[in-house]
Amino acid sequence: MDTKTDKTHVQNLSSVFDAVPEDPGGICARQGFAYQDDVAAGFYVRMLSDSNLSEVSCETYDDILLVWHGEGGKVLEFVQVKGEHPDQLWSVAKLCERSKSPKSPDGKGTSVLERSLARDRYAETARFRIVTCRQIHTDLEVLTREHDHEHRKMSYGPFKELSQDVGRRLDSVTSVKKNGTNYWLTNLYWDVIAEADISRLNKEALGTVLHKLRLPYDPDTVRGIYGNLCALAKETAEYGMDKWRKKRISREELLVKLRSWIRPYPEKSRAGRLAQKLTDAGLDRICWNVAKDQQQFYLRKKRTPGYLTTQQIEAIEQQVLDKLHILRSSLDSGKIEASGVQFHDRCLNEVNGLRDADTGSSLLPGYLPGCMYEITARCRHRFTRFQA
Repeated sequence: MDTKTDKTHVQNLSSVFDAVPEDPGGICARQGFAYQDDVAAGFYVRMLSDSNLSEVSCETYDDILLVWHGEGGKVLEFVQVKGEHPDQLWSVAKLCERSKSPKSPDGKGTSVLERSLARDRYAETARFRIVTCRQIHTDLEVLTREHDHEHRKMSYGPFKELSQDVGRRLDSVTSVKKNGTNYWLTNLYWDVIAEADISRLNKEALGTVLHKLRLPYDPDTVRGIYGNLCALAKETAEYGMDKWRKKRISREELLVKLRSWIRPYPEKSRAGRLAQKLTDAGLDRICWNVAKDQQQFYLRKKRTPGYLTTQQIEAIEQQVLDKLHILRSSLDSGKIEASGVQFHDRCLNEVNGLRDADTGSSLLPGYLPGCMYEITARCRHRFTRFQA
């Protein structure tokens, strides 16, 4: 049975904004967390478009914590991300399954539901969300509907049956605030997003948001910004608990970052932006001058009638963009470990490797490097790892 939260007890609880996170979760060795970073990036996009979502943090009080503006004050939404691919659909049994161990002989508190409900320990109102890339059993389908949907009430037969089934499996389970499994079911939203679709869906939403904010929303900009959002999620998630406050990204902070990503050096010319990016990578003035010469060579040849067709120019630039995007993503994700100088060298060599083999055109030396530097000057590339 669920009991009402004692108001006096709640008043004695800490606010989440004052409490140091207790569980470091997956901060150490976050290998294979790309799906979770995509989920967090999706919430960043949501925050840009929805002023009711005021803050997103990664690996603090749960995999992801969302802070919403509610009618009665702040509402916390604790998000669990399940990126694994189990050999079965998510079901009531799997949701309530306990794991016995020497530390927990009876397994109490170890199920997915219990661990999520345990987050209901702060003064603010708690809600919950589970995001999975695997589909769910029909018994749980009602949880994919919005909280205020008529099917999320005990008057709806399938929801009542779900509540009774969970109650039998996890009898008398309550949070610190004395809320039980019915409270969790009522305040839980289950999100199913296929791993193959999440990046595309997030980029589509981001393009819409950028358009509404009257910012550039061409495919190159969307792809670059989305890469930065994923890198932001990864970097803040990997902060140690000594930086727990820096893990929190507010809507206002994200809007400032967004504009800085689109125009990182607003006071500089295109040549100045290129020079600054090379400087940030640790390259000297000789490199700047060569890069500038190759950039200008590329622009001249691009505009020379008969050198290449419009279709060839567009195809070549797209291939260079794709190659640089893959390299930059690998640098941000940690797959590539390199200094700025080393990464610039790798980019230069791999872009040059596109010559003839992939472009389908016989290009003069300097054309592809010049294209890379022009892309860099347009703030579509950098030679340093992303910094939050």
